[in-house]
Amino acid sequence: MININDLPGYDDAAPLLAVDNLCVTFESFEGEVAAVDGVSFTVNPGETLCIVGESGSGKSASQMAILGLLSTPPAIISGSVRFCGIELVHAPQSTLFTVRGSGVSMIFQDAITSLNPSLKVGFQIAEVFCARTGSDRASGRKYAIELMERVAIPDASHRVDDYPFQFSGGMCQRIMIAMALALNPKILIADEPTTALDVTVQRQVMELLKSLSKNADLALVLITHDLGVAAEQADKVMVMYAGRTVETGLTDAVFAKPYHPYTQALLSSMPDVTNNFNRLGIISGSPPVLTKLPEGCSFRPRCQFAAPMCRLNRPQLFVSGPSRASACLRVNDIFKKKSSNV
Repeated sequence: MININDLPGYDDAAPLLAVDNLCVTFESFEGEVAAVDGVSFTVNPGETLCIVGESGSGKSASQMAILGLLSTPPAIISGSVRFCGIELVHAPQSTLFTVRGSGVSMIFQDAITSLNPSLKVGFQIAEVFCARTGSDRASGRKYAIELMERVAIPDASHRVDDYPFQFSGGMCQRIMIAMALALNPKILIADEPTTALDVTVQRQVMELLKSLSKNADLALVLITHDLGVAAEQADKVMVMYAGRTVETGLTDAVFAKPYHPYTQALLSSMPDVTNNFNRLGIISGSPPVLTKLPEGCSFRPRCQFAAPMCRLNRPQLFVSGPSRASACLRVNDIFKKKSSNV
């Protein structure tokens, strides 16, 4: 197996993951669809970045593009994705093969349907380990048990020979996490890791991921609709809308004082346990169809602060504070108005 350190361009001093102006366009019968449009971010060792936004905002597509998991065509990918200095966009399959699993690993949505129902979970966990290291089946089974214990699956030595249908949804998610950890990656991308799980199990899974990140210096990229998860887990947050980044920054700063109206609207839709009398906020309308984006700001038709200027120009990300960036033309006006209403 080729070591990541031996790949051309590898640089220990470079950011763990640096994404610059990533664009993903799909060819369709209605024309080209810009599912991801100019997304940029960095992730360093031990950091947790949370990507939030409504369905269709480009969260999953951006992360699939990072690992080269989108078929091209119909996907057209441009920009730069560097893992420890190694360029992954249009990289040869041999490079992607080495980076996947041992460099960057991914937990996909809906663990129960992601597992093969006809294969024992121990085999599925150990499969990539055996394929990459040349280990025999007995060694793979032993390693699978170690990984199952690592993700806190009880009685792992016996359950290693069970099939996916014999596990609960939460346990299947732990098996998926064990599979993702098989080659000791440096970055773990978790795409809605708590989908379809009850609240108690959700918390257990997120605490497991947080523990793994802390103990193994593992960087996490979490994709979620749940702003509560982002608030508890993330060091940095990136808010996406219609394929673009509309706000990014340190989690505490963004949640304490959101600069973009979309971020404000998302936060207002969360229950506030300190005030039982406030009605939950709603975001009127629906996300735009990507083949028919509105003129100017994509969020303009749903924004309570929209002005004529928002129709003329599509806002770009600009620095709006220390380690903060947002894409709203009316940031200053909005906060002046809010201050006058206090």
